[in-house]
Amino acid sequence: MDIEQRVYNIEQDLKGIHDRLGSVEDSTKSAWHKINETKEDVGDLYDKIEELTKDVQEVKQTQTHMGEDMRKIKSKQDSIDGNIKLIFRVLVGIGLVIIFTGFVALKNGSDVPEKVVEALLPVVQQLVK
Repeated sequence: MDIEQRVYNIEQDLKGIHDRLGSVEDSTKSAWHKINETKEDVGDLYDKIEELTKDVQEVKQTQTHMGEDMRKIKSKQDSIDGNIKLIFRVLVGIGLVIIFTGFVALKNGSDVPEKVVEALLPVVQQLVK
């Protein structure tokens, strides 16, 4: 083979190498572009994760406050229940004293207890209905 043919072959080889390097450069640029887009997407995901973490913390705090509020409500309800029981016992005691006093008054010949019973009988009948 003569020198001109060799030079021509080398030029053709260099041209092929040059074309392939251009193709590799294009692929590399595209890959870097994709990498940068992915970095942005990952950054956006981290931001969303932080927002969700904050929302979860707020929900946990709300649940904690609700639990405290429920305990306070339960405590107040227990207190009210205790007061109602006390009032009921006092009223039963007063009722027993009134009944006992009425029996004593009847035994001593008073007609006041009978008149009180007669006056209260319609009221009790209305309450029972």
